Amino acid sequence: MKKGIFPLMFILSILILSSPLLLRAQDKAVVRVDRANIREKPDLQSPVVTVVTRGTVLQILAQEGEWYRISFTSRDKGVINGYIHQNLVEVIKEITKEKIERKPEPRARPEEKFVRPSRSERGRLRAIGFKLGWSGASLYGANVEEFEEYLEEEIKTKSGFNFGAFIIVNLNSFLALQSELNFVEKGAKTQGEAAGEAYKAWINLNYLEIPAILRFYLPAQNNFHFSFYTGTYVGLKTKGRVKAEVAGIKVESDIENLKSTDAGLIFGAGFDFSLPFLKTGQFCLDLRYNLGLTSISTEAGVETKNKVISLSLGYLF
Repeated sequence: MKKGIFPLMFILSILILSSPLLLRAQDKAVVRVDRANIREKPDLQSPVVTVVTRGTVLQILAQEGEWYRISFTSRDKGVINGYIHQNLVEVIKEITKEKIERKPEPRARPEEKFVRPSRSERGRLRAIGFKLGWSGASLYGANVEEFEEYLEEEIKTKSGFNFGAFIIVNLNSFLALQSELNFVEKGAKTQGEAAGEAYKAWINLNYLEIPAILRFYLPAQNNFHFSFYTGTYVGLKTKGRVKAEVAGIKVESDIENLKSTDAGLIFGAGFDFSLPFLKTGQFCLDLRYNLGLTSISTEAGVETKNKVISLSLGYLF
């Protein structure tokens, strides 16, 4: 019995001592599909860290079941660590250009049916989405200042809401064009006292806006993407009414000298992020400032313009 144990222990010792050499001989892999997800954890439900393309060389750090824990250096994002499924790569000892170019056609996998296009793919769809949020609107211009002096009260910000849909198309690794269709509540409010009576007044303006935006993306940090943008917008008026309340009496009427259009500049910042329970897509936070450049009054020489700050939460498909 003892004679059988010693050879077995000897064989196990050889395997244990040689295992680091075996791992070292297979410490790299090449991506064999067009696009593959690098995930935070070895799980199909785990958030996507980044997307790699065919021929990308990965350093294998360890194997956990059907997943490889890998590391590689991205030109845009620096060193990236994560996990990739073993069926998406081919483990290799040496990489040559000829071997990479002769990789077999990829096999379709359920997990790779939806992959957002790489940001480096010019002219490709980056995302579509919708958003809903709060707007704080007010008015500015020479005539607004004169009106404040007359009332001896300040024109204040009026709260409202905004919602809309958008589409984003890549220009290169860092730039993208964004087009939107939004509903935005604008206007202003004021309150004070006149002839011994307290009053409140609201200017309620609603617009359908069509912005054209150029967005600049900072290098991604895991599942977080920051961006800044600027652009222009054109707004089509859908409502223009003034409402007032004096001594408990409420009155409301249409604004007759109001233009049917509005136009101006947009400045903003965005923050896209993934959550563990999301299989696809991302949430996005958007902070924006709209500065009207055209007077909204039809009267000659009257300068009254819109300005709006908005905060919205959206979802990217």
